[in-house]
Amino acid sequence: DQAQIVKEIEKARVREAIVRQLDGGDYPDYRMMRDQLADEVTIDFGGVQPRLTQTAEALVQYAQNVHGKLNVVQHHVMNQQVEISGDEATCLSKGIAYHEHPVSQGEGYWLLYCRYEHGLRKIDGKWKITRIKMTPLHSDGNSNLLQQFEKDQKHRVSESQRASSKSK
Repeated sequence: DQAQIVKEIEKARVREAIVRQLDGGDYPDYRMMRDQLADEVTIDFGGVQPRLTQTAEALVQYAQNVHGKLNVVQHHVMNQQVEISGDEATCLSKGIAYHEHPVSQGEGYWLLYCRYEHGLRKIDGKWKITRIKMTPLHSDGNSNLLQQFEKDQKHRVSESQRASSKSK
């Protein structure tokens, strides 16, 4: 019936918003990533980062500063189960995230298997992500890769600044 068709189309739009947000960080296409996010997003990355509510711009900036500088970043989402109630949606799914970059300490890759819970709200006719909860299930490699990468970057910047001030 027509109502069921409309409901399935809306569920497909919810799934697409999530995939496009993840792909936007991986490709990278940060405008596409930003377009899938509400103005404020609550993130809970299961201890990988502290739980917080931040602007979409801050989340995109983090993706640019960290994920955007890694050699390889790939996020896969699967088994998406969508429930819609009015202008609110919840999507439960499973995910795999792969990160690769040489770092000064530990292995240069991190493979993470996780569960996702995304919250979305229909805003101006588009599904926008308002909440991302990621629960780690299993990982292989260096679970501190992202933090070590950020430390290494800061160290490289300070070394570069010291070298340029000596040459003046």
